[in-house]
Amino acid sequence: MDKVLKGQTVKFKYRVKIKDGEGCGKHISEKSQAEYEIYSPDIGCGKRPFKFPNADYCVPCLDKVIPTLQQGDCIDKIKYAGTISKKEICANDKNSKIKSVDYKWTFYADGTEIKTLGNFDLDKQSGKLKGELEIPAKYAKKGVKIKAVLTGKANMMNGGCVTGEVSKEFTISDTSSDPILVCKGEKEVEGCNTDVLGTTSELGNLAYSETKKTITEEKFKSVVKSIKNTCFVGKYEYKDTKSGECPIVVTRKFIVTDKGGKEVSCEQTIKIKKTDFTLPADGSSSVDCADKAVKPTPPTVNDACGDKIKPVLKTTPPAASCGGTMVWVFTYEDCAKHSHDWKYTYTIDDKIKPTIKCPADQTKIIAQGQTEYTVSGKEFDIKSKDVSDNCTATDKLVFTNNLNNKSSLEGYKFPKGETEVKWTVKDACNNTSECTFKVKVVSPKISLVKKADYKGDSKRAKVGDKIEYTFTVTNEGNVKVTKLKLNDAKLKLKDISFTPSDLAPKAKATYKTTYTVTSKDIEAGVVTNTALAEGKDPKGNIVSDTSGTDTDNDTPTEVPLTKVPKISLKKEADYKGDAKRAKVGDKIEYTFTVKNEGNVKVTKLKLNDAKLKLKDVSFTPSELAPGKSTTYTATYTVTTADIEAGVVSNTAVADGKDPDGKTVSDTSGTDTDNDTPTEVPLTKLPKISLVKKADYKGN
Repeated sequence: MDKVLKGQTVKFKYRVKIKDGEGCGKHISEKSQAEYEIYSPDIGCGKRPFKFPNADYCVPCLDKVIPTLQQGDCIDKIKYAGTISKKEICANDKNSKIKSVDYKWTFYADGTEIKTLGNFDLDKQSGKLKGELEIPAKYAKKGVKIKAVLTGKANMMNGGCVTGEVSKEFTISDTSSDPILVCKGEKEVEGCNTDVLGTTSELGNLAYSETKKTITEEKFKSVVKSIKNTCFVGKYEYKDTKSGECPIVVTRKFIVTDKGGKEVSCEQTIKIKKTDFTLPADGSSSVDCADKAVKPTPPTVNDACGDKIKPVLKTTPPAASCGGTMVWVFTYEDCAKHSHDWKYTYTIDDKIKPTIKCPADQTKIIAQGQTEYTVSGKEFDIKSKDVSDNCTATDKLVFTNNLNNKSSLEGYKFPKGETEVKWTVKDACNNTSECTFKVKVVSPKISLVKKADYKGDSKRAKVGDKIEYTFTVTNEGNVKVTKLKLNDAKLKLKDISFTPSDLAPKAKATYKTTYTVTSKDIEAGVVTNTALAEGKDPKGNIVSDTSGTDTDNDTPTEVPLTKVPKISLKKEADYKGDAKRAKVGDKIEYTFTVKNEGNVKVTKLKLNDAKLKLKDVSFTPSELAPGKSTTYTATYTVTTADIEAGVVSNTAVADGKDPDGKTVSDTSGTDTDNDTPTEVPLTKLPKISLVKKADYKGN
């Protein structure tokens, strides 16, 4: 304001400049002189030659205004820092109370101001109290003096201000050297091509470039491990080269160029590896047979970059049993060595029963006399052509039967009659099926009944009598019997064919013949006869039966013959002396005739006659067939007693043995039909004679 109008009230704000020797604080007018400055809003604080009367006042203080100054890492850099604090000593003086504090930096090189920073509000911009300043190139030289002035200004509530400033100096020294650059180690990133470099923050989002590309110092420093001595660096660059496909190997060269054109570089290897891929879900299904769990077709899989990955079969599962699983495993591996297994699981679930066909009912013929049929080989076993299963191989099926609980009936013995056979087949999944058939075991059987009709005298058999025999053969079995023949040694029948010679079950055939009784038969007292009938069963085995009195026995057919053991003894005498005059010494010749009067042979015939002193004298022959006779002759000498008796009376006895060993005897008679003693009369003539004879004993 140039003029003050009279009568105008002017309100001045003024700055109090403390002279040397005066401090901040409260001042009394009589003790101090103050040179006021007119404050004008358009020019701020400015000196005016006007003087005002002194007044009491209070001066606030900036307690500390302390700068520090030093050379930076490079010759063209300086580092500065300062500390400002306010000391409120006019708190009771409202007008003198500090409202705010401003500060600024002023830099000088060899006395020339090169930079001013500020004003800054201390409360809001305290961070500006320190920093680094780049010195213009012409002053960035060894020996140049650098001065930093930190100015603080305390603004009071009454509009006044108090300033304070402090300076700091130092002389530049040249400590710079070539940059030292160290790149980061190898880096691996995921991607399909080099485009990924431009979106990778850890690599500074620097796009791939095969030509040098300039970047900021800040960016440069963020992507290298370290860099020192960058004082004279003029450019920060990088350049890329690549090799390989999977991974793509990028060699990134970082280059710094100083202001003189000298380059320093380092290299970082960046491997671009494909991102891991994802497989579709594993597959699975159920099959009834393990052989249907065939190698599946694995899914088509592309890697993260869209390239097809060829699957490799890793695991071929062994065949599983029912209820088990078979897992096929395929391995997918991309060129980045990302590897995943894809599995396909088959569950074996067979519920289909095997099929089985039993043989037809069978009839087995066993030889006559046998009671059971022994199975030969596998004749009753299930044939492979008669069984099948959807899964299990025929040779793996399990067969059992209800008779021996084994897989084969070989050696099993079927009894006569009908037996049901049940075969059960079980597959690997325990599915079972059954079939049945019957085995009938039959034994061919015939019966031969021999009947006799005796045509002779039942009271006394005789040689030549006739016996009529009837042979009846019956097929008692249930199979046909053929070529029936009859044999009877007694009747001299050999291989005599029956008519008919072939018999169906229950059929009969007969044969008749006649037999002539012999003496031996009579001696035996019976004609015992056994015949044999023989034929062939359908298998060619012999079927036979020995004759019996009925179909259920083999009792020989007997025709009893009445034996009549009997002999007769006839004794005849022939007197050899004078019939008119018997004398001692006469001879009588006896003839004994024994005859077999019976119908059986008599043996061991002997003669006993006490008169003739005959004792067990054998006849010759000593055996007689029926009707036969033999004689024995003996001589008797008449004795005095006989003559005196006038007769020689004599009885003899003949005995023998019948075929049963019983004694057969007869007392002699004058004929075969009596037992009259044989008498020879002697003529007695009483007369004596005397005859005298001498025997001289002398010489």
